[in-house]
Amino acid sequence: MNADLSDSDHLLPLPISPSSQIKSPSVHTSISLDPIKI
Repeated sequence: MNADLSDSDHLLPLPISPSSQIKSPSVHTSISLDPIKI
C-alpha cells in the first residue's frame, strides 16, 4: 500500500496543480510572474 501511495504522490501533483492554481489565484499569479519576469 505504501508503494501505491508513493506512486499516487507523484501523479497527484499533476492533476492537483491546476486545481491549486484555480483555488489560489494569488499563488498561480506569483508563479506565472516569476518565469515571465525572468
